[in-house]
Amino acid sequence: MEDIDWGRFEGFIDGKEYSVQNTPYPERNILISSIRIGTSNLDSSTSFFSGIDAMRTSILLEENLALNIYLYNLVPGMRNITSFTSSLEDTYNYIELVRLEKDTEGQERKVCYLPGAERETSFYVEITDVIWATPSSPIIEAKLVGTLYNEENSSDSIYINAEYSAR
Repeated sequence: MEDIDWGRFEGFIDGKEYSVQNTPYPERNILISSIRIGTSNLDSSTSFFSGIDAMRTSILLEENLALNIYLYNLVPGMRNITSFTSSLEDTYNYIELVRLEKDTEGQERKVCYLPGAERETSFYVEITDVIWATPSSPIIEAKLVGTLYNEENSSDSIYINAEYSAR
């Protein structure tokens, strides 16, 4: 059986070391999940997308901490992510770290950390390898380096230096 939920994450987030990986069947502890996206037109002869152009990966680091990465154009190379600007064609790269926290009343709230739009430091994602297991199932390996900023308080930032692989 093909392990379509394979994934691993290793690295540091604000100095704290993380090592996360999915477990295979029968345990099936899925901490890293990916959605492969075909933005090219359907191939009328096969009824399949003519190519997978993007991958959205979510990595559950802790019960209340998740890293979300959207990469377009799945070929090796560096991406400099300075802010989130969606286009109609979905040809963008995106990263966010989401932390769930309790406010003073005990209510859960979501705190998002994003690349700074007007910062001297950018966030870099380097796809180091892409292996096509099937025409619709890429395995990517990537390095992540940079600072993400709290969208509500720009003086609150998180530095990430890590790498991950996902399918």
